Amino acid sequence: MIKCYSMGKEVKIHCFSYPAGEPGFRVYGPRVDLIKVIPDTLEGSSLCSDLIIAAQLLTRFKDAELLLPYLPMSREDRAMDKNGYITSIGKDTLINQLFSGANKITTYDMHSSACIKTALHLIKDIKPEPEFDLTYEEFDPDIVIFPDGGAKDRYNYMLVDRADVVGYATKSRTDNGLKIHDVTCVCQPNSESPVNWRESFIDWIGMESNCKSEVKILVMDDICDGGATFIKLAEYLKEQCNIVRLNMALHVSHGIFSKGLDSLLEHYNHIYTTDSFCNFIEHEKLTRYKIFD
Repeated sequence: MIKCYSMGKEVKIHCFSYPAGEPGFRVYGPRVDLIKVIPDTLEGSSLCSDLIIAAQLLTRFKDAELLLPYLPMSREDRAMDKNGYITSIGKDTLINQLFSGANKITTYDMHSSACIKTALHLIKDIKPEPEFDLTYEEFDPDIVIFPDGGAKDRYNYMLVDRADVVGYATKSRTDNGLKIHDVTCVCQPNSESPVNWRESFIDWIGMESNCKSEVKILVMDDICDGGATFIKLAEYLKEQCNIVRLNMALHVSHGIFSKGLDSLLEHYNHIYTTDSFCNFIEHEKLTRYKIFD
């Protein structure tokens, strides 16, 4: 989905496809200073077509800013399965060619810069602290657990001054699917525990259960697609814990939710995300923060 703005007011744009499939557009205004592209996961629109149209708009309105709340193809930093990547990596990829016409690009919590190296100097990456702060204050977790060490390294700076212990999972992907091997709890630099202190989740939860009847766990990452990682992680945590009730919530910057919310809500009592995707999913247990509004 593409939206255009001039001086803060929306400018009407009509996007369409020609009979042979080429994307086209008509913009009803003499000036555009902001072009916003939001992936639409329900209406069936093509993100690639939207990006091509955005690139054409940038050639027409050369001073316009490109706003991409979710940076397309940013997961191109790794193989999605053993047979290949989302698309080819390299400086001549489509995404780099499209971005090269922009003067300024703003995005939110970019997953990786691996696929946009030649346009990286144009990108302003907005960090997710304000939205995470709201989630943390509302849910008030006993511990934040990340689905892997990479997510811990990415977000742990937001927890240094507010949490003594964080956890992270070790996982692997095989032809049989995703497997969670263990969850390790480690102390923060500001903690009174020794710097190298670490223990398994089951040992940590054992200590917590001595003084609590419920433990609140907040799971955090940048992207939730179908949700398999978070479901597997929740199942693992519940299997390891039969001595205290777990109250779990999920915070992700980009909620694709390609398989809906039902399976996730079987394990998480609340889900927090942003409006970086246009999927029109609404639920009383879903909080969607507005960014770049």
